Amino acid sequence: MRVKTEARRQAIMDVAADAFRERGFDATSMSDVAARLGGSKATLYNYFRSKEALFAAVMMEAVKAQARPIVETFAASSDVEAGLHRFAREYIRLMLQPDVLAMNRMCVAEGERCGFGAELFEAGPKILITMISERLQKAMDAGVLRQADPWRAAFHFKGLCGTGLVDMRLHGCRAQPSEAEIEESADAAADTFLRAYRA
Repeated sequence: MRVKTEARRQAIMDVAADAFRERGFDATSMSDVAARLGGSKATLYNYFRSKEALFAAVMMEAVKAQARPIVETFAASSDVEAGLHRFAREYIRLMLQPDVLAMNRMCVAEGERCGFGAELFEAGPKILITMISERLQKAMDAGVLRQADPWRAAFHFKGLCGTGLVDMRLHGCRAQPSEAEIEESADAAADTFLRAYRA
């Protein structure tokens, strides 16, 4: 019975994710999701107390499925400099995916107004930034990076990765970049970070 329950919850989130990406947060209702799912709205409320809670669950699932493996690979890297370059490339590729761009736009637009911004940050970005900062702290302790606040350094690195291509795509002011452009932007982010933090 539990397997069916978890399967049903996942099915709801999959359908809701498509609806949110296609229609946006405001235009998507629980009735829309129920219609796509082929069930009743009451069923949705048995799993999620509100549309906001459903959206938060969709976002947290996306972070777990897509972003966390990239961060875990960096956290396990033996060479922090090579790890930074690899992370930057994989992170930028992820952030440029159309469905990720759409969800990030909705998070920024609706997070504070609907009250789930803090919950999303705690369940997603904060965990990932913490993992990055812990790997940077190890590099600082090993003398590879200079001693600094690892939490701030993690935000600096994430910010460098998002500067340029990701920012412009989020604003819809440029076409999807080529793989060569992604690699160049990623290497520039990692190199700039290392110039600031290398011991």
